[in-house]
Amino acid sequence: MPVSDNVWPHLNAYLQTLPPGIAKQISVLQFDVNNSNQTLAVITRALNSAKNQRNAALGSLIIYYTQTDTLAPLINILEQEHTPQANSILFGTYLNQGNISLAQQKLAQLPQTNAAETALVNLYNLYLILYQQQRTLFEMDSLEVMQVRTIANICPVNPAAYYAQVVIKLVFGEEPVLCPSNARLAAEIYDLPFAQPNTAYYLGNNIPNPFSGKTIIPYLLPDGSEKAVITIVDITGRLIKQYELSPNEKFLEIKMDDYQNGIYLYELRIGEKIFQTKRMVLSN
Repeated sequence: MPVSDNVWPHLNAYLQTLPPGIAKQISVLQFDVNNSNQTLAVITRALNSAKNQRNAALGSLIIYYTQTDTLAPLINILEQEHTPQANSILFGTYLNQGNISLAQQKLAQLPQTNAAETALVNLYNLYLILYQQQRTLFEMDSLEVMQVRTIANICPVNPAAYYAQVVIKLVFGEEPVLCPSNARLAAEIYDLPFAQPNTAYYLGNNIPNPFSGKTIIPYLLPDGSEKAVITIVDITGRLIKQYELSPNEKFLEIKMDDYQNGIYLYELRIGEKIFQTKRMVLSN
């Protein structure tokens, strides 16, 4: 003890068959980070917990400053993050403000260590060129359109592909072609992998994605769960919608007919903490 996160679901299922007193003693050892027999699993879990708490605090700050329309403090916070995610948000913020110099700086700081990161930088660079030349997305030339289409067809879908698909939908009204993995995910609605029902939290990929009008988010709450909600926020962190969840349900249908096309985030919040965050693309 403790066991790894991969083994824990199976151990937890076995604990349900033991007397409550014995099961409780074993469960305490699994999550007690103060005991003298700390393993790599305990240390990793403690670090992940601290990271999640920090991300939750940062997300709350983003929501607060965007809702109060005070971007200056938010920009200062993001400038201190020095992460690809923060620099990506800052690039879009500076570009929207017309601050080309700072937008270029943030673009230069984005990593290109793999194909997905390079695709995102290439797409952002196209946005920058269009802005500098005072052209809109509807005024892209044939080579630029080909570049966007190439990025939009990347499988599995990454952030750059999501953004490119939104552009294609906006400019040409075309629905994106689902990757084989996304087509497989469509079966999730009716065949969720609940090997240990009612014993763990789960947040699935919304189906379909991208979506038009409405989409379905699979989820699972254990018995006795504290208050859980799914929140929808835009790419700046502004709260859009919030849904209180029931342990008796397995998926949530949301409707966004009246919202602008773009990237949105959905979060599973347990009490005051963010359990997991995922992306979805609205393309009405």
